Amino acid sequence: MARNIPAFTPELAGDHSVSTYMRDIEFFLQSWKCVNNQDRLYLLWITSSPEVRHFLARQPGHIQSDYQQLRQAIIKKFSDPESEHGLIAALATKQGCYETPYAYYHRLRRAYLGACSEPGVEEDTSFKSLFLQNLHPI
Repeated sequence: MARNIPAFTPELAGDHSVSTYMRDIEFFLQSWKCVNNQDRLYLLWITSSPEVRHFLARQPGHIQSDYQQLRQAIIKKFSDPESEHGLIAALATKQGCYETPYAYYHRLRRAYLGACSEPGVEEDTSFKSLFLQNLHPI
């Protein structure tokens, strides 16, 4: 079944958007009679790009184990047009001369994530690199 669903890669969203990806998954799941939650979760995992898998792995356990919640999280994350805008804003966020690292961290975090707060963002390598790269030199 997974071979019939193109892998979801957010960078190529023009070719294969998150809504198309989810429609494909739902279509193929409907063709099977005895599909359980684990089967649905496995199909999401196996048809996702490494970037999407990284996002899935950072979700809390109760979301990781619930197909509907995980599906909603994927849709929210990868169909939100402000996600790209947030990354651009985060790249432009630099620490001010007199701004404390604590205040800068929270400002960067707000720009990076926007209104939604993902669990474990502090452990994201991209976020850490961005934070360290844009700290004001002493």
